Amino acid sequence: MIINACLIPIDSDYTMMDIPIAPSCLYWAARFLYEKYHLPIYIMENGVAITDSPDENGDIDDPARINFIREHLIHLSRALKEKIDVRGYFYWSLLDNYEWAHGYSRRFGLVRVNFENYKRTLKKSAYWYASLIKSNGEILEKERVDKNYGNL
Repeated sequence: MIINACLIPIDSDYTMMDIPIAPSCLYWAARFLYEKYHLPIYIMENGVAITDSPDENGDIDDPARINFIREHLIHLSRALKEKIDVRGYFYWSLLDNYEWAHGYSRRFGLVRVNFENYKRTLKKSAYWYASLIKSNGEILEKERVDKNYGNL
């Protein structure tokens, strides 16, 4: 079920897919669905396409993706604190992939795929996400990466 359970702030940033960035919607959608249906909540796809490429050392720094995930999970953690039964969150996507309307030009992945030779390179967001999981979410409240979402 796809649901638009909150209003999008007028001053929202937009992704390169022209989708508004509204992290509070994860909280409001979870709350609405739980109050209406009293069933466990799983966020199946939440991600952002960002223009990213390797630097001269082959590293891929994507602070906008880290901030996007962090901001959304901070709002989702509010639902958990209010005893809303959120059981899962799945970032979209592990790998850069083919987007039907845009081909290979939109990169959602925590892992960069070179579409010429299929080499895979972990982005900084992949390392951050691993540390988030290891900490069981404790790093969420630490100082946030640059609030400017950059090249979304």
